[in-house]
Amino acid sequence: MGDTIGNDHGVKLLLKLKDGLGPRHLEAQRLQEIKIYSNYQRSDQQGGLADTTVYEGLQIICQNCPLRPNIMAEAVAQRPGMLYNPQTHEQTIERLANYNTFQYISLNYEPVEGQDSLLNLLIYLSPQLPRSISGEVGAAYNSGRYFGPEVGFKYANRNLRKGAELLTLEGDVTYNFFLGPANESRIPRSGIFSLQTGIAIPRFWLPQR
Repeated sequence: MGDTIGNDHGVKLLLKLKDGLGPRHLEAQRLQEIKIYSNYQRSDQQGGLADTTVYEGLQIICQNCPLRPNIMAEAVAQRPGMLYNPQTHEQTIERLANYNTFQYISLNYEPVEGQDSLLNLLIYLSPQLPRSISGEVGAAYNSGRYFGPEVGFKYANRNLRKGAELLTLEGDVTYNFFLGPANESRIPRSGIFSLQTGIAIPRFWLPQR
């Protein structure tokens, strides 16, 4: 309910909770455990049988983990013992997405049986393919009466050292022929070749409060 009368351009709000809310909805929720399945298959709800590594209170459960434990810990803003906070929830999703390593990201909160204020956080992650190759083939024609094929390709390699690194290699090749009489052009054929490479290493530097 909002009251805007006689409040010097302000608004007074009256907030009432619904009747019958359970104890869990009235208490702050604290995280008891955080489990991360970083090589999760959607068909397997338990993430499969795998080794468990504990790093900064996070239980990282996977075989052939795509990221090192310290790199994974940088992305997860929550820790056991912290209160649930929508802001840290969104931060974790955003950081994991910025790694450009996972095609599926899901954060699930499960209540601890027999407790009204404890939650377990289960993080399910499905990695993208570590390497990919794509290409394009086309043809070009310009006003100077040059015509020819164009070929482009892109190679991507993720997680060279399991640190969310992304190595890219891009190339373009264009080869043109002059379509007019040979005596009208000093350059009957021309070619353009380009090659670019780059590496991205995402990191999060967080100041100590």
